Amino acid sequence: MQVKPASTSATCTAVQEPPAATTGAQRVWQALWPCAFYFSCAFAMNMLTKLLITGYQWHAIYALGAIQNVFTALSMAVMLGGKYLFRSLSAKTSEPGATVEKPTQNEPRKVALNLNFVIRVMLPLIFFHVGNIICGFAAMRVVNMPMYLVLRRLTTINVLLIEWFVLNKEPSTGIKFALLVSATGSSIAGSTDAKFEPWGYMLAIAQNVCTACSLTFSKETSLPSQVLVLINSTAGAVICLGLAYTLEYDAVVSFPGLYDPQFLRTMLFMCCVCVLYQLSVTLCTIRNSALATSVTGNVKDLFSTVGGYIFFTDATIRAANVFGVVVSLIGSYTFSYLKFQALAYEKPTATVEPAPKPASASTEKLSAELKRE
Repeated sequence: MQVKPASTSATCTAVQEPPAATTGAQRVWQALWPCAFYFSCAFAMNMLTKLLITGYQWHAIYALGAIQNVFTALSMAVMLGGKYLFRSLSAKTSEPGATVEKPTQNEPRKVALNLNFVIRVMLPLIFFHVGNIICGFAAMRVVNMPMYLVLRRLTTINVLLIEWFVLNKEPSTGIKFALLVSATGSSIAGSTDAKFEPWGYMLAIAQNVCTACSLTFSKETSLPSQVLVLINSTAGAVICLGLAYTLEYDAVVSFPGLYDPQFLRTMLFMCCVCVLYQLSVTLCTIRNSALATSVTGNVKDLFSTVGGYIFFTDATIRAANVFGVVVSLIGSYTFSYLKFQALAYEKPTATVEPAPKPASASTEKLSAELKRE
């Protein structure tokens, strides 16, 4: 019996061609577009906020925080609701016979432990989130843009000092030198600021503390970034709305440009940019790394500093002040470069998958309690 050879067409259909390799230009584009997106949102956020507070003389900082948080909360709620609806419809289509899990007898214990988690982690996180917004708006009201960015760069120094003295993570000699250069530049710029305002400097430093604490408590949660933004924005909207209604109602109602179309467009655009900014930070960090996000932020600071000198009249150009700002930027860029070098030459570790770790202390306690049942 003669065996017929398989046809050429059948052989071609059985063998699948390997996917095309990603070119170098495509890899560069995939790495750069999240950074460019984050840079654009962060730069626009700085300029628009400063324009509203300084250009339009909008001094109702609680109302501004309330508007921003309400818009962000509604946007994130719509996004998460759409995602949940899509997943629910997909689950019903794929598994029509699936049943809903009923609550067990351990639910009261879960509620009690979750309440402890809310008090220990979520309430401080919300407090520092609101403090970060209010202190930031208040500081930008009295401090010019270049000096505000100089003071904001001290956040990195604060975090590293905490890690050094509390966690015993001593930085390298090069990083110490870079931080010394940045701190020296900040001191020179602050001492030569023609419009030095102690209250504004204190607010900027308080914002640094709130930012560092907010990042610390954010790491204690196991929540997705979008859910965390929704919770912070919702709580911030409630708190800022109460403060605005109590303390700034008359100022908002009597604001001369309240119904100015240009002012309203600027406010709406800033709210949209705020939502995109929240997403761009997460996107840039996930697609690249936290270091790439930090370096992009340094580039944004450079352009925002130049924009502050050019577009806003509260930044007086003086040689000593500009020199201090430049020295601070050099120290910041040196720090980013040294951190990049340290990660690039870090020795690879064994590729052993670690055991899953609990997301937080409250989750660990919850698991232990459930095992005892």
